Amino acid sequence: MNNSLFALMSLLLFTAFFTISCMNTITDTDDSTDGQIPIKVSSQIENYLPVSRMNGTTFETDDAIGLYLISQPNTLTKKRHLDNVRFAYKSGDFVPETEVYFPYGEGKCNLYSYYPYRTQGIASGDSTLFVSVKTDQSKLSDYLASDFLVAFVPGITPTKTAVKLPHSHKMCKLLIEIVLKGEKDITQLEADNPKLTLLEMPTTGIYDFVRDKILSQAMPQDISLHGEWKVEGEVLTGKSALLIPCTLEKDYKLLTFQVGSRSFSGILSSGFLLQAGTVCTLRLTFDSKIGIKKMETFIEPWKDGEAIDMETKEDNADDLVPVSEANFRATHVLDVLCQKDTVGVLCKEYLRSADVDAQAIVLYPVSGGKTDWAHGRVLRLLGKAEKVHGGTVSWDKQTNGLTYVAGTSSPYQGIYVSHEKKIVFAKPEHPLAVSLVKRYLKDVRGDERTDYPVAKIGMQYWMRSNLRTRLYTDETNISLLNDTDVAPGYRENAGYYYNIAAVQSGKLSPAGWHLPTKSQWGKLLAYVGDSKAALKGGDRWGISYPDLAGFNSEAVSLFGTNASKSKSGYLKGFRGVCYWLMEKGQEGLFLAEGRDITYVEAHPLYGLSVRCVREVD
Repeated sequence: MNNSLFALMSLLLFTAFFTISCMNTITDTDDSTDGQIPIKVSSQIENYLPVSRMNGTTFETDDAIGLYLISQPNTLTKKRHLDNVRFAYKSGDFVPETEVYFPYGEGKCNLYSYYPYRTQGIASGDSTLFVSVKTDQSKLSDYLASDFLVAFVPGITPTKTAVKLPHSHKMCKLLIEIVLKGEKDITQLEADNPKLTLLEMPTTGIYDFVRDKILSQAMPQDISLHGEWKVEGEVLTGKSALLIPCTLEKDYKLLTFQVGSRSFSGILSSGFLLQAGTVCTLRLTFDSKIGIKKMETFIEPWKDGEAIDMETKEDNADDLVPVSEANFRATHVLDVLCQKDTVGVLCKEYLRSADVDAQAIVLYPVSGGKTDWAHGRVLRLLGKAEKVHGGTVSWDKQTNGLTYVAGTSSPYQGIYVSHEKKIVFAKPEHPLAVSLVKRYLKDVRGDERTDYPVAKIGMQYWMRSNLRTRLYTDETNISLLNDTDVAPGYRENAGYYYNIAAVQSGKLSPAGWHLPTKSQWGKLLAYVGDSKAALKGGDRWGISYPDLAGFNSEAVSLFGTNASKSKSGYLKGFRGVCYWLMEKGQEGLFLAEGRDITYVEAHPLYGLSVRCVREVD
């Protein structure tokens, strides 16, 4: 696709889908002329325990909501009388920065509201908003920032009294309790400060105001809990987390639980629904002699829900360390650790050569801190039931190609580590304790921390999700842009989109990683055989793709320009994505449904996604 064709396509997309996120505006249309009655709003939070916004039924001073008012028969996706007007909580009511009014006449209106307020709200013609929870909720600021509430009041007529907006929580709150059995004292357990981590929970989603539902749950990451342990009667409690609503399948490894040197895993014995607007209590029954006897979950007010038992298993050096596809739900690279030393690297990766074309779980030995890419062992060829496992893989860094020798074994169930710190597949006489540690790109910028899952594709490591940061690497703020800004900054919709000036700042890429050059993009594309399908993942493409290469490209669209290239806006409904290249920040790699992969010249107003790469050591 040449540049002029891309410009024409942008114009067509602008005509069909172009939406600009409106900020604090009143639509200037004949059927929504301002009347004389000012809008007043009061609010409460439904179905929560009293005390504060996080625990209770009231907002806190200076909390801000975004408000939409639609005159019937219009809808949220069509004409709006008020579009994302900011109301701040003061003395029991929400007030706007400047007075706003109901439409003229006595026609009925619908009111939508959400918390917390965002400068860029629901895009015109759309009904969705990107939502997320933080991974390190041990910090109060990140815990509170994970909250999301919505109110909808239909069929109101202009009134001088305050309109009541009952907001309801759209996340799920998980509380942790530990009940003690056996001889150990509950206060001693509190002093031991047990560490509990939730594993690979979705951290992003798209909330649809019309369907009242969070869709497209994505970015599974480990989540640290908020709060401090405290003893209440015979129960240790005080820890909690806010989670994206989702359904967890049977055999899901939900958590790890550490008490002193002992480590336990929590496995779901059946499927479990983490429902929006519920408070779920996870109760662990702990015995000092045998560890966790059982885990149960109970749903408590906000609203009723289900309860479920969980099986747990104490980690043991004498046991086989199981390896399966379930280990790679988020990141596709695991480090095999033994006594703090890395002894191996496990990759779920795409093997493509004249002799193999399949996803596989491959183990590479590590010695003296150096990974041996010439002696990979294929533990499993995924999707293959016959005896074709156990083959070998040897990589050539210069050609980015592999030599594959097929195996003749059944799938390997797991690994052991011998007392010489060598990985073996039969149980040795004295196996050493071993753990699998998920490898993430850990990006820390001031108070902002993001763990990006990674994938090995050929002899490159790629981020498996797009960059999503509001800070440069020097910890200064990246500006949130309006539709005409060309200063360095970003836009937000189904993710984060950065302009040329931000890319050229040289301060976007996490430490040790960088924006890909055209050569590095070419290396990736050559390895997957220029296959668009091999790079695609997620559920935004309209059809399902298997994420064959592990790149997990989602159709999050981009910010393009109008016909005169004077304004930018989100291309709603466009099933595609565009990524920045490093060369002068002037080009993007364009990936769209039904079109060839190509490079395009970008405009200073464009907002494109960012993926980072680094070569395999």
